[in-house]
Amino acid sequence: MSTLYITVLQVGTLLPALLAVPVADALGWRSSMVAWVLPALLATAAWALVHANHRRIRATGPAPVTPTPEAEGRVARTALGWSMAVTFGMTSLVTYSMFTWLPTLLREAGASPAFGGTMVALFAALGMVGALTMPALAVRMRNPFPIVLLCAACHLVAFAGLWWAPLAAPVLWVTLLGLGPSTFPLALVLVNQRSRTAAGSAALSGFSQGVGYAVSCLGPFLFGWLHAHSGGWTSPFVFLVICLLVQLAAAWVACRPQFLEDAWTPPARGARALNVPAD
Repeated sequence: MSTLYITVLQVGTLLPALLAVPVADALGWRSSMVAWVLPALLATAAWALVHANHRRIRATGPAPVTPTPEAEGRVARTALGWSMAVTFGMTSLVTYSMFTWLPTLLREAGASPAFGGTMVALFAALGMVGALTMPALAVRMRNPFPIVLLCAACHLVAFAGLWWAPLAAPVLWVTLLGLGPSTFPLALVLVNQRSRTAAGSAALSGFSQGVGYAVSCLGPFLFGWLHAHSGGWTSPFVFLVICLLVQLAAAWVACRPQFLEDAWTPPARGARALNVPAD
């Protein structure tokens, strides 16, 4: 399911980047914007069907596994929970920053808007490589941290190329840039690999993705703010490199063989001393 989820997510990101400019050139920018109302309506209809089916299952079937507030609170008190949240957050922050600002960067370097859209589409398409290969690869590794190192190396080379000479080899830079976020499907796999129970997996997923996405939404804003205030791309890319270093530190903890439930061991019953008054 993780593979299917990420693949559909990447396709949904690829198509607008690839088609928005050609549709605008052919029919005008208003038609290009209105065209994306249809996918939104289809998604709304799909969610309505899922919601109706979910209510039917809850009425007739067993209760679904959902994280309790107590479980989510215990995740927040574990190193694994925070390391997973930071891994999700930094991966998504870097990815969203590049999705937002890659066309502007290429256009300022002299490329056309259509070329910028094509490169964003390539960036999104390469995300499917990680979605299709990472789950099968990660489950065969006791500690998948070397994968994180390889993804970070792809990011660093891509950042250097886009900063130093963006139009010298843009396809190469964007290809490496697209392989870097393979840590996202890896993190989804780790949610299941680092928990023993369905409740633990649900709690770890909810906490790590909730915190991670809350952090990641700041990425495009901070990247753009640094670009606007510095007048160049050096400061924004330094910011992303710092985020990669934070991601490496968090992933080093998250990738170590361990289970969330092992950090949940409650205190032994009767551990609290009883005060018995003396005669």
